[in-house]
Amino acid sequence: MANQLDLTPFTKGFVPVYVQPWFMAVNGVTLLVLAAGYVTHRRRERLANDPSLAAAREHQRAVRVELDLMGKAQAAGDNAAFFTAARRALQQALARKWKLRPADISLTAIQARHAELAESVAPVYAMADEAAYGGQIATQVALADWDKAVREQLRYIDSNL
Repeated sequence: MANQLDLTPFTKGFVPVYVQPWFMAVNGVTLLVLAAGYVTHRRRERLANDPSLAAAREHQRAVRVELDLMGKAQAAGDNAAFFTAARRALQQALARKWKLRPADISLTAIQARHAELAESVAPVYAMADEAAYGGQIATQVALADWDKAVREQLRYIDSNL
């Protein structure tokens, strides 16, 4: 038996790597990361393809655009543009809640659905018409007050309707 090699001292304490705790932990964490990534990917894909969420995002973007236009018009002192943007912002917010086209949101439509809200937005609609057709000049302070009022109305629409 001179040709046999005795490896017993080297292999006596040998434990295969796949049964060692650190190896199992690394593989477990890797599987958890992969599973979390898959779930996140599927959720994002589902949300991206949801037409109701896409419509809501579009309405929210349109409201933000109108609010930006209100700010620019306020800085420029352009009453007609300010009140037109304010009315369109309210129309966009209500159109999203009531699932109508923004052009269909008139003061009459608001009164038919929510009389209390119609009372609060009627002055904005009236000022938009007056500024567009009558050219009424409001001061910067008045525009700042109107801006605050419109934003409060938008918060009310988002939270209560």
